[in-house]
Amino acid sequence: MAARSKSIDQQHAHHGIKTEGLSPARQKIKWMRENRGWLLHSLTISVKIQERLAALEITQAELALRMNVSEAFVSRVLRGQENLTLKTIHRFEEALGFAILELSDMSDAAIKRRV
Repeated sequence: MAARSKSIDQQHAHHGIKTEGLSPARQKIKWMRENRGWLLHSLTISVKIQERLAALEITQAELALRMNVSEAFVSRVLRGQENLTLKTIHRFEEALGFAILELSDMSDAAIKRRV
């Protein structure tokens, strides 16, 4: 348990969250509250990926192979516990052949002019 607490402490320190005097459970609650926004987005992305895996009948292990990442990483993403970069989201889209993000603020023509 001490290793887990240290890991949480390290995460909090990395994000500038002060947790002195809090129990590990309260530290985690505090961290989750302070990161609620991206955690909700991560969970939404996770659900989309899980639905696509089911539709294609692909395992997490096969997805990891397609993406050249560890099964542990795929597992963390599917639990909604990763702060994903656009590059990583794109890698999931490529591996699964579908759009996770629908960015409709710009037309395709406007995007092509900027590229």
